[in-house]
Amino acid sequence: MQSWLADFHIHSLLSPCADIEMTPHHIVCRAAENGVGLLAITDHNVSGNVRAALASGQEYGVTVWPGLEVECQEGAHIVVLFDGMRKLLTFQGVVDQNMSGLKNNPEKFGGQFVVDENDDFVCEEERLLLAPVALTAKQINKLAGEIGGVAIAAHVDRPSYSILTALGFIGPDDGFAAAELSRHALKELGEKKLCRLVGGLPYLTNSDAHTMDEFLYGPKNRVYMHEPTIKEFKLALAGSDGRMVEAGQFAEKK
Repeated sequence: MQSWLADFHIHSLLSPCADIEMTPHHIVCRAAENGVGLLAITDHNVSGNVRAALASGQEYGVTVWPGLEVECQEGAHIVVLFDGMRKLLTFQGVVDQNMSGLKNNPEKFGGQFVVDENDDFVCEEERLLLAPVALTAKQINKLAGEIGGVAIAAHVDRPSYSILTALGFIGPDDGFAAAELSRHALKELGEKKLCRLVGGLPYLTNSDAHTMDEFLYGPKNRVYMHEPTIKEFKLALAGSDGRMVEAGQFAEKK
C-alpha cells in the first residue's frame, strides 16, 4: 500500500477567476516542492491546460489526473476526474457540444489562457467558461462513469454553485462518488451535520485553488491505495481492503 498527499480541485490560468501565476508548470513544480504527489487541474468546463500539466508531472514526478469542473444545468459545480487523456477528451467533447455558445468578456470576467509545459502562451479561450452547460448533474455523472471517471460534488457547504443549494440533497442514484468540503468547512469532518443531506458520501477536502497561496495553504487529502488510478481511488473512497482517504490534510510548506 502506498499513500499520496492529493489535491483534486485546482484551477489554472485558463479559469478566468484564477491568477496569472497559476500555470500548469508552476502548480506542478510547487506541488513537488511541498510533497503533493497527486493532483488534478480542474478548470471551468474545459481542459486545455491538462496536457501541459501532464508533461510537467512527468518532469517532477507528480501524478496528474486529467479533469475539469463542470457547471451543470442546475447551476452546481461538479469535479470530474479521469486517469487518462483519451477518456477526458471523450468527456470534453460532450461538454463542448452543450456549452452556452456565449463569448467571454475578459474585462468583466478575466482572461482565459492556454499555455504549454514551458508556460509559453498558446491561445486565449474565447468561449465564456463561467456558465452552465446543457447537461443535468445526473447526465454528467452518468457520462463520467461510463467513460471510466469519477464525479465529486464540489464545495457542498457553500451557498452558491453547490448541489445542495441547487437540489437540497444528494440521492443514492445521483452518481456522485464523494462530497467535497470547502476550506471554510473543515469542522464538518467532525460534526457531520451535512452527512444525511449528502447521502452519507465520503468527504474530500481540496483547495479549490485560484491562487498559489490557496493551493499551498489549502486543505488536501491523504489517499492510501496500491496505485494512482481511478479504480483504486474508488476503492479507497469505499474503504476497501485497507485503502482509505483521510480528508483535512495539509502540505508541509517549504
